[in-house]
Formats: sequence, structure tokens, C-alpha cells
Amino acid sequence: MFKRAMVAVLLCLLTPGGALAAPTGKEIMSAVRDRPDGDDRSSTIQLRTLATDGFERKMVMRFREKDEGTDRKTLMYFDQPTDIAGTGLLLYSYEETGEREDDIWLYLPALRKVKRVAARDREGPFMGTDYSYADLERIRVNDYTYEVLGEETLGDRKTYHLAATAAGTRTTERTGYTRLELWVDQERWLILQEHFFDRDGRLKKELHVLKAEQIDGFWTAIESRIDNVQSGSKTFMTINDLHFDSGIDEGVFDKSALTRGLF
Repeated sequence: MFKRAMVAVLLCLLTPGGALAAPTGKEIMSAVRDRPDGDDRSSTIQLRTLATDGFERKMVMRFREKDEGTDRKTLMYFDQPTDIAGTGLLLYSYEETGEREDDIWLYLPALRKVKRVAARDREGPFMGTDYSYADLERIRVNDYTYEVLGEETLGDRKTYHLAATAAGTRTTERTGYTRLELWVDQERWLILQEHFFDRDGRLKKELHVLKAEQIDGFWTAIESRIDNVQSGSKTFMTINDLHFDSGIDEGVFDKSALTRGLF
């Protein structure tokens, strides 16, 4: 509730009715990170990756997420296809103001082993998709410095167009990105489009939000696509059965839950 109150104050300052000045890039990204999204979230996520040779791979996973104060815990558990069923990923996202790196653990049922994903490995592809492990982490506003490039309209949505430059080598070492460009919905504080630039400053991939809906009072991107401009592959994500504030048990996010799975 404290987070919701603070975001409400911030959004009041950023909207035309209460604005004293145009928002800075950091203010915009803080509003994106802190926009109200309940205390917990659960859904089923479908991923579909299309390679340049036409090969298509579909995956289905169950998603659970819960806020614990300023920290956040996320569990992803794959049900399909059969060759990866039982694979799980657990992510602990810590308060940004601290020095502690987020923790990511991956459970591979074929090996019956839980493996920690090191920071240096997080720019790698997540389960063969065009998402990286770093893309799964919660937004860390202070990892970048920002410039507001202007305002643009995407479809029927007014957006702020931002450039974000990695604030140090630590960010690039973890994510593989030196620079981002983002288009943020001025009303809903959703990222509607994002461009990612690699270690050499080349455009690597693009995120496009295809559909957003208000569910249980919270705006959420429920359909999106990643275009890997270097490889030519694409990954589509669709979120189904999304619920907020359903009272997810904290035990779901224990490391042992990776080996047990979700029932």
C-alpha cells in the first residue's frame, strides 16, 4: 500500500493536471518500475519462438510472483513441451538501493540439480528464446542514465521516447547491453516498445507490445513480440489466466519448490 501511495503522488506530479515540469527520464522509469501491480501475480504464459528457417517451438509455463516488502520473488515452471517439462526458474529481485545482485536459480529435471545462474551468464538466451535471463529481472532504474528524446505516438498511445545508457561496465557485463531506447505510455506507464543495443553498440533486438489490458484494475502487457534483428528469429509471448492479489503462499518461492514443481 505504501508503494501504491507513493506512485499515486508521483503520477500526480507527472500528469498534465499536476505537472510543474516535464518529467525526467529517471522519473519516467521510476514510474514504470513502481506502477501499482498488486502484491502478487499468477498466470499461464505461452512462448512461441520462430526461427529463420521456419522452425517453430512452443512452450507453456506457469508463473507466480510475490512482493515481500521492497523485494520480489518470481517462479516460472514449464509444463510443455515434454522435453523441458518440470524445468523451473526462481528469481529473487532485491531492493535496488542495495549492492546485492539479484539471485537466479534454474532447475533442470534431467540432471535433478538446481544451478545458480551467475551474473556473467545472464545475457544468454532463456530456454532458447529471444529473451535473455537478464531480461527477466525487475527494472533497475539506476543501472542507466537517461535522456528524454521527445514525445511520440505509437498507434493511439502518446509515449515518452527515452535513451538509456549503461551507467557502468557492471550493467553491461550482466545484461550484454550498452544502450536502450524505450517508448513509455504516458498514461499507463507501460513500456510499449524497446530497442536493445549490444556490447558493440549495434541494435540487437526489439520488443513490441501488441496488446495491453486492464485486469483487476491493473494495466498489463499481455501480448508482446521480441524481434532479434541480428539472428532474424522472433519470440511471441502471451499471458493468460492472469490474477492479482490471490494470496500466493510464500513457500512456493523456496528453492526446494523448484524440485517439487507447482501443483
